[in-house]
Amino acid sequence: MRMEVTSAGTGFLVLIWVLTVMSLLIVGLRIVAKVKINQFRLDDVLMITALVMGIVAAVLNTIGVHYGYGHPDETVPEPYASLARKYYIIGQAVLIGCTAMGRAAFIAYLMAILGSQKWQRIILISLAVMELIFNLVSIILIFGTCKPLAVLWDYTITGTCSSADIQIYYGYFQSIFNVLIDLYLAVVPTYIFWHLKLKVAIKLSLIGLMSCGLVAMGAALAKTIQLQEINNEPLGGTMKLIRWGYIEAHLVMITASIPCLRSLILSGFHYVTSSGQQSRSYELGAAFTGTRRGITTVTAHNNSQHRRTDSRLRSMLSNRNNDDGASAHHILESRNSIDAVKSSESSQDLRNGSIGIQKQVDVTITMHNHSSEDEGGFKQ
Repeated sequence: MRMEVTSAGTGFLVLIWVLTVMSLLIVGLRIVAKVKINQFRLDDVLMITALVMGIVAAVLNTIGVHYGYGHPDETVPEPYASLARKYYIIGQAVLIGCTAMGRAAFIAYLMAILGSQKWQRIILISLAVMELIFNLVSIILIFGTCKPLAVLWDYTITGTCSSADIQIYYGYFQSIFNVLIDLYLAVVPTYIFWHLKLKVAIKLSLIGLMSCGLVAMGAALAKTIQLQEINNEPLGGTMKLIRWGYIEAHLVMITASIPCLRSLILSGFHYVTSSGQQSRSYELGAAFTGTRRGITTVTAHNNSQHRRTDSRLRSMLSNRNNDDGASAHHILESRNSIDAVKSSESSQDLRNGSIGIQKQVDVTITMHNHSSEDEGGFKQ
């Protein structure tokens, strides 16, 4: 037998499952988009982990509602009250982990785009590690405040618990840190994209996609305001806190996945507008430098080398002319795409004649030893 669900409990369940379905849909499309362009990486694994944790948290809190979560504590008899508190507390801990994992996934995604410079990679890796550690400490504080552990939810057991103020004060620190991370992850890409030589419309679209995290930041601030509810009775007095916790967690997953959908949306748009013909945008898998990998060896066929270099230069300029916005359609999907766009800016300068005609050739001179056995020839 279970407790009757209150109207507040029903509203809570509708909220968390609507958010869960939305996250499931967006993250699912994210995976489809990344697999389609062969860019499935660590960030996607972390995001799938966050989604699974969000679903587990929703299941735990749903069970808690059916055992009495949302009722005034004094109206819920034992053992239902103990079970409701248990599922609420465990669900809250899993939800914190879900939020941390979602932010770590977005940081890993940005590393693939902005991490070509050493200092950028150091900052992003540091943020990801601190995000996971600080939120893990928050989970430890939840389960480490009472001895024995069961005292947390079973009030019929004798034990001791530390003051809830510890969780509140650390919760403020944790929430402010999460807010600052959201702000950093929105501002830095905005600054970088704005200074690239792309069309204004493309710049604004990229900035809009990368700034979605500001919405999650707003939810984190709202949750911070509700932290005082930790001092309230767990069943009937913490509904606002856990509600904003779910909103924050799912907004993190959704806003971190939206930029990954750009290639999928554009692919469908080009398919419709061109009657199924393939888009002419190019996928940037590595930094475009205008030169082939490897080193050219000087031989007696210098004229052939010059012809290959000239052909490569013409091919580069031809591709850049065909590629609107320096492959900006897929700029959010490639490891060194920012470097590629910067390289395309140099190609743009070549076309505009601002720096004249230039040719760059990598040359390696291989020394040979003359041997009497091979008179008139060379032996390496």
